[in-house]
Amino acid sequence: MNPIVPIAGGMMLCCLSSSLASFMMGGEEDPGAGGAGGAGGAGGAGGAGTPSYPDHPLHGDKFLVRASPFVAENPLPAIIPDPTNDTLVAFDQNETKSASSTMVFEPVESKPNTYRLKHKATGKYWSYSNDGLWEWVTTPSVEHDIFFEEMSEDNGKMMYRLSKNVSGDAALYFGYLYDGRAHASFDPATVTNGDRLFKVLDA
Repeated sequence: MNPIVPIAGGMMLCCLSSSLASFMMGGEEDPGAGGAGGAGGAGGAGGAGTPSYPDHPLHGDKFLVRASPFVAENPLPAIIPDPTNDTLVAFDQNETKSASSTMVFEPVESKPNTYRLKHKATGKYWSYSNDGLWEWVTTPSVEHDIFFEEMSEDNGKMMYRLSKNVSGDAALYFGYLYDGRAHASFDPATVTNGDRLFKVLDA
């Protein structure tokens, strides 16, 4: 006779009784407590419940800034929608790291390192439109899928060239030009320097 068998059986009965008592008293474990459902989506504030996107390392709340200094006093102003014109960008000159400057990088799961950029304060999504103008809309489409291509490191921060597919495999590269407008070209070599590239800072 193996003396371990009745002991193990008693322990199993004890565990079952404990689980049953816990269930009857409303103390059961919440299966969603640490899951993705409680994270508030890709732009969640972080924590154990935030979804992991290994192919999208920039996901979440960020500041998108022009790589090259805009003015000496504030070298990294965050890009925001121009409040007077939906076809331009503006810069948060007063306080780079503020709630009004935050962009949510929403992963496009089928495309590595591709995001939809949503201005958190207004809920508007950002992309390049045409003729040097940007587009800010509340309902995004595939046209708002933006690919971040690593270019070079500057002052300890990676600089990125942005692009999107416009038809088939044709990639349109775009960057900041001047006065809130954009530079865009199918030739990637034209969007390579710090005047037109972007950096991503943690919010």
